[in-house]
This record gives sequence, C-alpha cells and structure tokens, in this order.
Amino acid sequence: MSKTEKQVLHIAHKQKEQREFQKKYGEFKNQFLDKNTLKSMVFENGSALALLYKEMQKLVQEVNQLKNQKNYELNEK
Repeated sequence: MSKTEKQVLHIAHKQKEQREFQKKYGEFKNQFLDKNTLKSMVFENGSALALLYKEMQKLVQEVNQLKNQKNYELNEK
C-alpha cells in the first residue's frame, strides 16, 4: 500500500469518526433538550455561575491581601 493510499484511508477513517460523533452528539443533545426545560437549565447554570463568582471574589481578596503584604514588606526595608 502506498503512502497516498494510506493517507486517503486515514482521512476516510477520520471523516467516518467525525460523522459518528456528530450523530451521537445530535442524539444526546435532542434527548437532553427533551428531558430538561429551559427554566431548569437556566437555574442550573445560574447556580454554577454564582458559585464561580463567589470563589473568584475569595481569590481576588486573597491576591489583594498578598499584594498588600508584599508592599508592606517592601516599604519597611
């Protein structure tokens, strides 16, 4: 088998995998949308965003504390 033939087979295999993935994803998406209401999805994602925001606030506060501590140490020298 030549290099070109191998490349053609490889490309055909990749395209087949991609079509299978798109089919499975489409089925999953349709089942998910049938099973969940828009309201429940917004609530679920909103809750996740609220938790992320809360954690980000904690991180910002810690970074500011470290920054202030570093500035204090530099000013004392």
